[in-house]
Amino acid sequence: MIKKAVNTLKKDELIAYPTETVYGVGANALKKETIEKVYKIKNRRKDKPISLAISSWEMLQEISEIDKQQLRTLKQLMPGPITAIIKKTDKVPDLLTAGSDKVGVRYPDNKTALKIIEKFGSPITSTSANYSGKTPPKNHKQIKLPVKYIVKAGTTELGTSSTIIDIENDIKIIRNGPITKSQIKKAQWK
Repeated sequence: MIKKAVNTLKKDELIAYPTETVYGVGANALKKETIEKVYKIKNRRKDKPISLAISSWEMLQEISEIDKQQLRTLKQLMPGPITAIIKKTDKVPDLLTAGSDKVGVRYPDNKTALKIIEKFGSPITSTSANYSGKTPPKNHKQIKLPVKYIVKAGTTELGTSSTIIDIENDIKIIRNGPITKSQIKKAQWK
């Protein structure tokens, strides 16, 4: 299952994979051609950025300009159901971020997702595996997108989209989700 998913990604094809929140569409997040495919398959407007998923803190530091305080805060919240908006490095294509100098980063708390990313050796896209505007799938049976390979791992643990935070200066919640404001505040001051 993991090997097949990784081989599919290496062929620049798209997969659907589980996280602890919902199923995501996975593609090489650092390659314009594969990002293009994600926008197309989801019918997503190109002015809407796509997040990426990592499997290690080293990977995070390769794709983002993060300071020690921000990293310390994120280590309290991740892996987990949270997307952090962070200043990106030049490794991250502008297409992924809709021209922004920031990128949304997920460090999923899901063994299958982490193994896929780790074995692929590079960040993958982390956008829900649904057509834009439709309900994100909680189970592999709900996936309607014509991806090349679906990782069949049953129903996701939480079944709801991640909390989104911007950590530029102070932490600002962009979208509410499973991680609460008080959990974020507690992490911020550790």
